[in-house]
Amino acid sequence: MDYDLLIPLFWTIVIGSLSVLAVRRWTRKLPTKKLWIRSEDKDNNTEKKE
Repeated sequence: MDYDLLIPLFWTIVIGSLSVLAVRRWTRKLPTKKLWIRSEDKDNNTEKKE
């Protein structure tokens, strides 16, 4: 392989990977505050255990 082709290939890979990382960072979803609430099935849980 000719060395003249390695320089543009290298910079293409570097700039492409940086742009992909930038797009992923900008389009990341903001974390939402999740409240985990366990549903209480009184018919199923408490009556069968007793």
